[in-house]
Amino acid sequence: MTMNGPTKTTSGVMLEGVTKRYGRTIAVNDVSLSIGIGITGLLGPNGAGKTTLLRVMATVLSPDSGNVELLGRSTANAQDREAIRGRLGYVPQEPGFHRQFSAFDFVDYVAVLKLITDRRARHDEVRRVLDVVGLTSVMHKRIRQLSGGMRRRVAIAQALLGSPDLLVLDEPTAGLDPEQRLRFRELLSTAAQGSTVVLSTHQTEDVAALCQRVVVMHGGIVHYDGTPSGLAALAVDRVWLAEARDSSAQLAWMTGDGLVRHVGEPPTGARLDEPRVEDGYLLLVGASVLQESSWK
Repeated sequence: MTMNGPTKTTSGVMLEGVTKRYGRTIAVNDVSLSIGIGITGLLGPNGAGKTTLLRVMATVLSPDSGNVELLGRSTANAQDREAIRGRLGYVPQEPGFHRQFSAFDFVDYVAVLKLITDRRARHDEVRRVLDVVGLTSVMHKRIRQLSGGMRRRVAIAQALLGSPDLLVLDEPTAGLDPEQRLRFRELLSTAAQGSTVVLSTHQTEDVAALCQRVVVMHGGIVHYDGTPSGLAALAVDRVWLAEARDSSAQLAWMTGDGLVRHVGEPPTGARLDEPRVEDGYLLLVGASVLQESSWK
């Protein structure tokens, strides 16, 4: 079901020289991106600027400098921002739930904020999105009684209201179990047909499985913008397997078959392995940064 509204557009996200500071810290530094229809993944360690950039794309934050256009409208104009929000779905990193609400009541509340005013049509839409995320059987339970994974699915449901033209998702699979993550991939693939989807994730396998494009950020700057296969290709001839750990590797770990997988500069005659998205990502951001961020 698609609610009445403007037709789809290929103009999703246009960022030109976007910078955002918090005091002396530059969270996003002169970022320019053009993102159209399809799924774009945003990768980066903690503190890379991903959440700040997504909040700018969701009209939650205004940049200190630069231009932002979403769905062909400028976020600098109040009337345009209101029009954008009617066609935007957003899942923040930490959704603010009214925990006394049921799942149905919360999503219905968001639907009212989105100006879906006809009560019958609105309730039909609320039931539709809750069914899409598999919460029909618990939709009248209070949110505080739901598991963390279920609450995450409530957040995804409210973002899907009205079949938005632009979906901005910050760590949408956090708290989902493996089966739910697979179902989310199926859901997002369907939702992305004719829409622009930008998602931040720490799950490189989600990027490899879902995204036509990946952007890697570190220190508020874009370090890579291309395909997942292109990111994996950065690690060609730099991944190898051995029976023992090699201290010269940037990072190494034991695999399920008992061999140690290494990323870095392989020794002569090493048994090279097929590179993955996570390997190229690791080489871009640096092993020390990745290890530090993973323990925060």
